Amino acid sequence: MIRRRNESSRESRQKGRQVSLVIAVYNQSEYLRKALLAARRSQHALHEIIVTDDGSSEDILGLVEQASHGFQCKLTYIRQADRGFRLAKCKNNAIRASSGEYLVFVDQDIVYTDGYLQCFVDHQMEGQFLVAYPIRLSETQSEELTDEMIETGSYARILSSWQIRWVRRQYYLDSWAYYRRKIIGFGHKPKLRGGVFGAFRGDLMRVDGFDENYQGWGNEDDDLGRRLYRIGVCGRTVFYDDFPIHMYHPPYRVQGQRANKPYFRRRLAEIKKGDVKAARGVSAPFGGESLDIVRFDPTDGKTALSS
Repeated sequence: MIRRRNESSRESRQKGRQVSLVIAVYNQSEYLRKALLAARRSQHALHEIIVTDDGSSEDILGLVEQASHGFQCKLTYIRQADRGFRLAKCKNNAIRASSGEYLVFVDQDIVYTDGYLQCFVDHQMEGQFLVAYPIRLSETQSEELTDEMIETGSYARILSSWQIRWVRRQYYLDSWAYYRRKIIGFGHKPKLRGGVFGAFRGDLMRVDGFDENYQGWGNEDDDLGRRLYRIGVCGRTVFYDDFPIHMYHPPYRVQGQRANKPYFRRRLAEIKKGDVKAARGVSAPFGGESLDIVRFDPTDGKTALSS
């Protein structure tokens, strides 16, 4: 069974800092529509939502504008030009635009149980980033996923007991890694998983966010995680009863290859020596192109900007 949190738990959000939810997107608008349904269900935990677009050709802005009518929190859409897979830069765009003190990152193919976002609010702690592990739906399960399941945060009809046991197994592995590091004083697990983690904005700025030199699939989140560990910000999991759910799609990687692996190996050696700042980060973005930015405020309406 998936435990549901009661309404009183929502009062605890006052204990945490303002949370910005960052949703990275590239086309596949149906995934984003479902991700926004999940966010709307949990918007009580949020200060703002930022949809950051890696240059989609689909009308993502139109979808965001339509969805904005169901939100009471601020919603911002950011689009950069399509110049290949630039997820690191895409996420940095959101960091630059964010106003929350705590940032939760999800990808557009992620939905979650009812209390997932509230876990980030309840368990924020200095010197830590929080990281989850997703249940991965099969293609058949993704086809059976309904709006009602997302809107209620209840997926028991499609999740198998094996899948829930597997994500809880990872919870124990990640928890063991966390406490082991506390005892022995070193290590870099649990690893940072870029589509299911949260961190203080200030900690992200200490390492200057994602390294925008990572272009193409893979390793940008591993790099960020290593740099956070290097400054003493360690990963922790709290996601046992509540967890993210990854909707099926064909993998982005080509035959398991990671284009950024040589660069990542080089950076590992530099990070070990104390070079924790992103080579091209939030303060020094890669390239100088302008961004399209549209903000939707429930009190002020729609504002179109550019930068």
